[in-house]
Amino acid sequence: MLLPHHALVGAPAVDPAQLRASASPHLAEVLATARRLAHHRVKAVASARRALEACEAPPSLEDTISSLVRAPETITATDMCRALLSASRDTWDGMGVAPAVLDELAARWRAPLDDAADLPFEPALGRRLAWARAIGRAIVEPRDLLRALATDAAAALAEYDEHAAEGLITTAEAAAKLLETCAIGSFLGPVPPAYVQTDDAPARLHEAVARDRLVLVHGPSGSGRRSLVQAWGDGDLRRAAFPGWGFNVDNFHGGAIDPSEGPALVAMSARCIASYSSDDVELAALLVRSALDRPEDVRLILRTTEQSWRALVERDPRVEHAPRVEIAPALGDARVPIVLGHLVALNDRWRVDWGLPEALTLHERIPADEPLPVLLAAADRTLIAGTSARAHQIACVRSLRQLPEEWMLDIDGGPTLAAHRRALALVGYHRPGAEHARRAARRWKRERPSEYAALADLAASLHLRV
Repeated sequence: MLLPHHALVGAPAVDPAQLRASASPHLAEVLATARRLAHHRVKAVASARRALEACEAPPSLEDTISSLVRAPETITATDMCRALLSASRDTWDGMGVAPAVLDELAARWRAPLDDAADLPFEPALGRRLAWARAIGRAIVEPRDLLRALATDAAAALAEYDEHAAEGLITTAEAAAKLLETCAIGSFLGPVPPAYVQTDDAPARLHEAVARDRLVLVHGPSGSGRRSLVQAWGDGDLRRAAFPGWGFNVDNFHGGAIDPSEGPALVAMSARCIASYSSDDVELAALLVRSALDRPEDVRLILRTTEQSWRALVERDPRVEHAPRVEIAPALGDARVPIVLGHLVALNDRWRVDWGLPEALTLHERIPADEPLPVLLAAADRTLIAGTSARAHQIACVRSLRQLPEEWMLDIDGGPTLAAHRRALALVGYHRPGAEHARRAARRWKRERPSEYAALADLAASLHLRV
């Protein structure tokens, strides 16, 4: 049984023509500008690539860098951001971008552009827009498009804030101001991972939450604990059993709490079901106390690992008696559908286009006893913590030739850092359409047709490449 839970399931794909059909005249002009910018970028990068290849022609002792220069023939999020700045002046009213800057950008990005044939959206952008529509976000005006872009777009656009340019505020503060001006609750965050149901875990979670105030979803990082909770909370089973109750994940609010015990944000509202990671053990202990010591009807779902569970039991012995919904690490063939669920989110954050061929190749390349979803989660955390995700990716691409001989080698820093390095290598491991990925897909299709068909259906339902 492979049952996906995600807003993308059943959602129609979004292409430029469909978006234009419902767009206002202002947004239609932004989309036309993005298309012309994409063509201009493709031609400019192709010209630069030819120049690099000429410089690297033999004899040459320099490292080859032209192989890292690729221009996707699609409309990217970068093209959209530039089009919003140069073709939609009204969008920036009250957002701190100086009119002179907008004039300069319009002259730079619009004047030299010729009209161009239509291009598709880059896969990550297309999936993001399809997800936005699936959760009820109409994209009619330019500011709707701005809100649908990822939060890293806000950071990039904040470079043009006039106060940031003068050094009066940081770019991070400018990005926060942009989010607030756009109505921060309407600015979409990252696309969440999909929960791929392979057993009765949602039913077990429902029974536990219906019976107890505190429930633990227990398993290793990357095993799908958060996705399980989100899928259950968004489902009809929870809505029918708890009508009128609030539900949120990692977003606590409301209620009163003794200030000496912690910030008010950790208090839980009455008639609320909330879930939080237990990585911060002190905060998790406060939440346990808030849930169990108050008379109101509340439910707390803590996502625990073995280490955090032991630490919580030391702080509050009542945790030991809380029901646990066990999530086993996905090993062997069970890794593939879980990885596909992860890729829905990772493709959005890493701006890659991994699909079923990459999932199958990673599964074959990495030993069956390695919890591949956990490695992907470690890579995600490491990239988020890094100063430059792109620099990490390029470094990983250059070190891939050492795999698998050095796959299990430790490096300075101990096994945790070694695991992160192995996980980081996954980030740049496969380019979409690489021959080894296609071979893996063909091999599964030939040798295991029924399993391949089920995985292909799952990937297609999640808007992943098959």
